[in-house]
Amino acid sequence: MRKFYSLALVGLASFASAQISLPALNTAYTQNFDGLVSTGTASTTLTGSLAGWSISETAAGANTTYATNNGSVNAGDTYSFGATGSTDRALGAIASSNVLSRWGAQFKNDTGSTITQLLISYTGEQWRMGDATRGINDQVNFEISTNATSLTTGTWTPVTALTYNSNEITGTAGLRDGNASNYRTTLTSTITALSIAAGQNFWIRFVDVNVAGTDDGLAVDDFSLTPQQSTSLATTENTASKKVFVKTTSVDNEIHFGVKSEVKIYSVAGQLLKTASVSENGVLNIADLQKGIYIVAGNVDGKAVSEKILKK
Repeated sequence: MRKFYSLALVGLASFASAQISLPALNTAYTQNFDGLVSTGTASTTLTGSLAGWSISETAAGANTTYATNNGSVNAGDTYSFGATGSTDRALGAIASSNVLSRWGAQFKNDTGSTITQLLISYTGEQWRMGDATRGINDQVNFEISTNATSLTTGTWTPVTALTYNSNEITGTAGLRDGNASNYRTTLTSTITALSIAAGQNFWIRFVDVNVAGTDDGLAVDDFSLTPQQSTSLATTENTASKKVFVKTTSVDNEIHFGVKSEVKIYSVAGQLLKTASVSENGVLNIADLQKGIYIVAGNVDGKAVSEKILKK
């Protein structure tokens, strides 16, 4: 049985000094964690395609390595989960009173604009069911901080819409195939009411909860983070350039521009739909887009601007 006891925790952590740059609004950063090792163990100092990500372990069994696990190992630890020898990996843990794991990443706002919301998506995977008699879900919580300097400092805000609950809590304890559809859950949520200034850093993290009984092996895969601006801020910031960038925000099949610019058109969910070069007083045909609301992004006098339009 793995239960949490009130002990003085010993913390050993690996904190990446790298920051993941977010170069443009509505452009997604993605991570599939396939840069994790597929055999043996490795340092919690993550590099290469995982630069900017960190792993932190606390409690008496904390160390500076993570291990591979196909779901057959039940010891408390941080793991690179996946089928034996496969390069398709997911980052996760099994919590215990001996090892508590957190993992996450540091980002920097290099968009040139204030980020007011983040579109987050990831897939939770269950690689082991720990206890057939526990009767409750194990879970991994998602949290965000705008003042942290590591995974264990600062003020963190939980985002309950991004909590991953284990897919199965009954049956025989043992390994599960986290790549199978019945052991995977895709979670998506937009975090609003943010004010992350240009040049500012922020952190996100996943916290493996230590529940009563033997914990499950839970992991995170296919992570995506898209910096965005709410409509209200975009309108406020673009007031000075509104007349010269997009002349009319309610359109039929053409958008009329007042300045020369490289233009990108996004869905409200942040998906890039169209790119084009427009001239001063130029026109862009959008007959191929369905009726609805879109975000038009460009550059005016060296500053990034964006405008919401309605295609009627």
